[in-house]
Amino acid sequence: MFIAIICSAVFAALWLPSLAVLIFRGKRPYARAARKIWPLWLAQPVMAAALIYLADAVGLANPAGYMLAICTALGGGGALVFWYAMRRG
Repeated sequence: MFIAIICSAVFAALWLPSLAVLIFRGKRPYARAARKIWPLWLAQPVMAAALIYLADAVGLANPAGYMLAICTALGGGGALVFWYAMRRG
């Protein structure tokens, strides 16, 4: 049960910012905007896993801290990328 809670927190940190951009910024139909967001949602967990593995290989001391920081930064960065992608058309 603990793993499910941790995984849901990680995915929430990754996907909720871009979902908020989709909901609050989306002036287009939802289906067209959702087609643009799925590659971002697939790339974010892959990038997070790679960065977390890299941070572990480097030997950082606080695994929960760097995992949360990486996921939060990737979520915010993904939201910015999606914001500009929706703006450009």
